[in-house]
Amino acid sequence: MKFQAAYNRMTAIVESEQCILTGYRQDFYQLDRDHLANTGTVGGRYVWVIRENGTHLASIGLHPRATEFVECALDSFEKVQCYEITLLADGDANIKSISVVKARDLIKTCAFEFEGRHIKLRGRLLATVDIHPLFHQGRYGGKVCFTFDDAPSSDTELHFKQMALHLFQERVCTLFACPDEVTFKTNSTQ
Repeated sequence: MKFQAAYNRMTAIVESEQCILTGYRQDFYQLDRDHLANTGTVGGRYVWVIRENGTHLASIGLHPRATEFVECALDSFEKVQCYEITLLADGDANIKSISVVKARDLIKTCAFEFEGRHIKLRGRLLATVDIHPLFHQGRYGGKVCFTFDDAPSSDTELHFKQMALHLFQERVCTLFACPDEVTFKTNSTQ
């Protein structure tokens, strides 16, 4: 895994005597690890919430719905430990203990603006999105296609793949849907 050093640093926190995690440890060892492995980019930012019975790792700044489950954990009235994580170029991470108030502020941040088919960054059109849902045998699938003026970097593609899930679920009005395919093209190759 590209960010193994970052995960090792997180593991040290989970395995420390100060960590409150006692149940559902698999949340960390499988789900958080998979999320980090599948979404990690240099400079990628996360809010990580540890509860007595589980952990929640969410990418921040990409789409408002990407952090809803963290918000639920913060609203649960349980004791929590919160961290802000920023991934570094060497595969490690800056991990900083933060307050619940700071965690709430971070999950509200979103770098992108969503206006219909347009996705903007600081007011500038970055990409358009076309969503093609397909309902078959009682479930939604389909395709999400992003079109850029210039070819996106691999890090941008990873960020947009995360966004694709939330945009798709908004379009079909259910959380029980997942696109089968996410594609990227540039205006010059349409």
